[in-house]
Amino acid sequence: MARIVVNGKDLPFTSVRTTAWINGPANDLIVTTKQRVGELYRFMWSRVPVMLTMYFLQGADLMRFARVAGIDESITGEYIYHFIW
Repeated sequence: MARIVVNGKDLPFTSVRTTAWINGPANDLIVTTKQRVGELYRFMWSRVPVMLTMYFLQGADLMRFARVAGIDESITGEYIYHFIW
């Protein structure tokens, strides 16, 4: 994945994965980043969907309305955002 945009703002990431990649179509995205995005905490608690746009290296892009299902903070200072749709 080349780029992730949430509600029109770039979300720089260190890794991206999904829980269902091997089992079929993905219905979530787990993004690890070094950036704390306060706005995503508000969307998580309010359960309001965000516009998630994923740009791939092959040139395709995918847009989804997604909810922020959870946010974890690791001991290394990284933030893990879990989006579901």
